[in-house]
Amino acid sequence: MNPRLTRFLLCAFAVCGLLFSTAAAQTTITVSTTDDELNSDGDCSLREAVQTFNTNSAVDACATPAGAPFTIDLGASTYMITIAGVGEDANATGDFDITGTAALTITGSGEVDGNDEDRIFHLFAGTNVTMNGFRLMSGSLTTTSPTDGGGCVLNAGTFTLTNAVVNSCFVEGPGSSGGGLLNVSGTVTIANTVFSLNDADRAGGAIESNAGTMTLTNVTFDRNTTGITNPIPGNGGAIHITGNGNATITGGSATDNQAASEGGAFWNSIGTMTIDGTSITSNDSFGAGADNGGGGVFNNGGTLDIDNATISSNTATTGAGSGGGILSTDGTVTTDNTTIASNSANRAGGGIEIIDGTMTLTNVTLGGASATAGNFTGPSPGNGGGLHVTGTSGTTVTVNGGLVRWNVAASEGGGLWGQTGSTLIVNGTSIRQNDAQGDPADNGGGGIFNNGGTLDVNDARIESNLASGAAGSGGGVFSIGGSVTIDGSVISQNEAKRAGGAV
Repeated sequence: MNPRLTRFLLCAFAVCGLLFSTAAAQTTITVSTTDDELNSDGDCSLREAVQTFNTNSAVDACATPAGAPFTIDLGASTYMITIAGVGEDANATGDFDITGTAALTITGSGEVDGNDEDRIFHLFAGTNVTMNGFRLMSGSLTTTSPTDGGGCVLNAGTFTLTNAVVNSCFVEGPGSSGGGLLNVSGTVTIANTVFSLNDADRAGGAIESNAGTMTLTNVTFDRNTTGITNPIPGNGGAIHITGNGNATITGGSATDNQAASEGGAFWNSIGTMTIDGTSITSNDSFGAGADNGGGGVFNNGGTLDIDNATISSNTATTGAGSGGGILSTDGTVTTDNTTIASNSANRAGGGIEIIDGTMTLTNVTLGGASATAGNFTGPSPGNGGGLHVTGTSGTTVTVNGGLVRWNVAASEGGGLWGQTGSTLIVNGTSIRQNDAQGDPADNGGGGIFNNGGTLDVNDARIESNLASGAAGSGGGVFSIGGSVTIDGSVISQNEAKRAGGAV
């Protein structure tokens, strides 16, 4: 054989052998007892398995490490946490601290139960942990710090959760955040997982993310709550983002979640929240202030991008609560190809309320094909059944295409309502069968009410809207000042009780 070829083959075989050797150097730690213990009785508990991983050395009967990556195999049993001095082993010390920096996967088909005694897992900075296939339940914590929550999991590293259930975990106290999960500047990826019946006093009934990054795919949020029994203040029934944290939510659903103040389902701060293809239904926010609400989604000055979603039957119906479907206090909101239907708010914006900032709606349906799909606002005072603009300092809302239909306002602007100092631009939109029910002569605007701002309507159809109150005016459009420009549009079959059937 050619000497050069011989040397090449020997080198190649050596490299291949090294690769195969590295791939084989991994550790599977099989948990053999459901007892929460740390001793030398000849079996391997979950606590001992975690300690084996952290120390890279065998604890009790847990496997002698062969190298990373590590897998802890739980099986199909229930593993119940204990606290020091309680239960079978006084060495058990509450939550499972994961500190090792090698890759770790914990897998099983059973459940890890916090027994309402403590948080379940604490993932420290630098960790890289994947959990798959099992239930985390009944973790609990009392805290005064918003960075020390997470009833089931506190994450400061890289955390992946798949095919799991996070159920009935809670945190309480003045700083309590993240009933199920608190992410502290870490990275979280969650897929095909259910968060249900979790609770936090401060924020994030299911999840709180503090300046970290989250990617959620096909995640279900069901009946999570924040601040309902102890409102301090109670924001984000399902998810709360603090600071400049970012979240991408794709698919999945948020149903029957509640917040004592703002964001029945989702609450975003100054970071970016992207929602794509998600169903946000029957969530409630109970804040009584005019800047409280957002039964479905609350945006507190950040960037909110909603695409291909359904936002329906959410409420902000306490006191002066606003924005049954969406409330944005400032920032940038972009919504495409989304249906916003059957939401309600007491003060304003049955479907959407925007206070300041910019909003662009493209091919959005506000309401729907039947009266039951319409958004509603009232009775105090009840302005902007579909959409209400509060801002007075350059707030701009652009509605491109789409449908505004069957929305109802107890007072003004059955479909859309614009404010002094704001700009409302409507391009190619169908505005039909909306109703403004205010009785005074300065109430009405079944399709659009302009409260002294700038209204620009292009190529729209404003049809069959009502100003049905006793002296209601402006069946199609009612403007009490400001600047109104209407180009290339059809205004037909509108009706008002007092005056201005069309305008």
